[in-house]
Amino acid sequence: MQAVKLHHTALVTTAVVAVGAVVTTILQVATGDFPVEFFAFPMNLVVAALWLLSLAELWRRRRESVVAKYMLSMWATYLSLALAAVCGVAAGIMAELPTRKWWFVVALLFVMSHLVLVTLRGWRNAEGVRWRFLLNHVGLLLALGAGFWGAPDIEELRLPLVEGRPTSEAYVREGRSVPLGYEMSLLDFDAAYYDNGTPSDFAARVEIAGEEVTLRVNSPYRYRWGEDIYLVNYEKDLARRTRCIVQVVRDRWAPIMAFGIVLMLAGAALMFAHGAKRGVRKEVQR
Repeated sequence: MQAVKLHHTALVTTAVVAVGAVVTTILQVATGDFPVEFFAFPMNLVVAALWLLSLAELWRRRRESVVAKYMLSMWATYLSLALAAVCGVAAGIMAELPTRKWWFVVALLFVMSHLVLVTLRGWRNAEGVRWRFLLNHVGLLLALGAGFWGAPDIEELRLPLVEGRPTSEAYVREGRSVPLGYEMSLLDFDAAYYDNGTPSDFAARVEIAGEEVTLRVNSPYRYRWGEDIYLVNYEKDLARRTRCIVQVVRDRWAPIMAFGIVLMLAGAALMFAHGAKRGVRKEVQR
């Protein structure tokens, strides 16, 4: 009977993957990229609240709900781990975070939904609160949630810098200008080239809000928490002056992600301390 049940759950998992792949492919082809901008604040908070309420209702009906039983099964855990690994690899190798791809959004939403339900099931037992479990799972949920729900609020600004022309104005993807909030100016620029004339490395010495820093390609400068500055490109104007293209990325959800990571570290520390104490007790018993 147990073997039949496991076989059935494995088939359900295969069906979930197949249906998810087909649906997200159809959505990607028919509608294009996921409309991230539509879910910017406060819409992302409203949708996140509705999502949590639906999971709370699913948890309340866990004894009779087929969906809840599957989401709390071991096969759902296997699928979540696999999806998390695929999303992590995709985020690492793709030039831009795949937050605009339907498959990525659906996969992460499944992973987080499973994580919430598992946390509700296992955060305490007959002995009381399982702090190690709770810190690890809540920390992971906050870290993933900040990246997922905060993606629509990430602001990407670009600004051209020309030597001798300070600016405090940047531009969003649509071309609209926005105030940067501080002044930035180009002081100097240097580039190294391969034998065929293509650039191998380039760097710009800039002044940001009165502070002189060096920006290098593929090496972001952390101006302040949740705000990174990148040197992305350069070009020569008609007067042969260098114009650098700088990108400013602002992530207002970065503190929540950092707090989640701190919770996971605290949970790991408690696990290590618990393991050390258990080892000491075994030595004493010997």
